[in-house]
Amino acid sequence: MYINKIDLDQVLLKFDNFGQDEIVSDNLHGEFTGHITGKIHMHTDLVPVIEDSEIHIDAHIEKGKLENYPMLQDFSEYFKDKNLESVKFDTLENKIDMVNGVITVPKMTINSTLGFLEVSGVQDADYNYEYKISIPWKMVTQAAASKLFKRKRNQDNTGEDEIQYGNKKTKYVTLKLKGDSVDYKISLSKRKNKN
Repeated sequence: MYINKIDLDQVLLKFDNFGQDEIVSDNLHGEFTGHITGKIHMHTDLVPVIEDSEIHIDAHIEKGKLENYPMLQDFSEYFKDKNLESVKFDTLENKIDMVNGVITVPKMTINSTLGFLEVSGVQDADYNYEYKISIPWKMVTQAAASKLFKRKRNQDNTGEDEIQYGNKKTKYVTLKLKGDSVDYKISLSKRKNKN
């Protein structure tokens, strides 16, 4: 299947998220272009059975935005001066593989209004995951200062933050997140050189 600049607001694609059906257009917005290959096993209501499918997605999303994404609220104390209700990002490009319930995400750079970072990892159908996230050192120190000095959250920050970009001189701290939907551990890791 080839898809060219489809508006994600018009897509009512459902997926299973920790036992609940979620609709993509509820939180993720933007224009999706991609090439999808594989075999998708579907329930009778057309909800994909990820653990019994093989899907390869060459994805390209432009003008993206995450709105009201509950997981981001867990980080609110670290981003007191950012609008977590509406996080914009520029272009996302990656080849994501889903084989028998295991999702593999190769390293990709995300430039967003929260900051820029690199993400890679794997996750299975039972929600066991291992992700590596490389965060710019400057972003780590700002978040630590915000937490340490108990800066009050700017309740009026519903405006548009600017998308931030890195460069070759950027120094990163790499964290490994390993766990499941209930328990996880965070540890320091080595950052692989970019391909």
